Amino acid sequence: MSRTIDERIVEMRFDNRQFEQNVQTSLSTLDKLKRGLDLDNAAKSLDGLGDAAKRCDMSVLGKSVETVQAKFSAFQDDSFQHHQFGGEHGKAARVRPDNRPH
Repeated sequence: MSRTIDERIVEMRFDNRQFEQNVQTSLSTLDKLKRGLDLDNAAKSLDGLGDAAKRCDMSVLGKSVETVQAKFSAFQDDSFQHHQFGGEHGKAARVRPDNRPH
């Protein structure tokens, strides 16, 4: 049994060189990956994107949403009146765009 333990210890010491070589290979590969990703410029690009978003004027979009909301509200009111004043009463209460009764 002691021979097996001795062999493992010797083997581990021998494999340490291979381990160190593999570590160097891994570090080199990670360095290439880091250069390939170009993280410094990516961060600058994200900062630029954030700055552009801050300069974006969303008021026009907000006004457009309000306009659409107002039109849907008017449409809803017209639909409610049509439903409430249906039949003959509805025809009398409604006016056509050319101001003629129905």
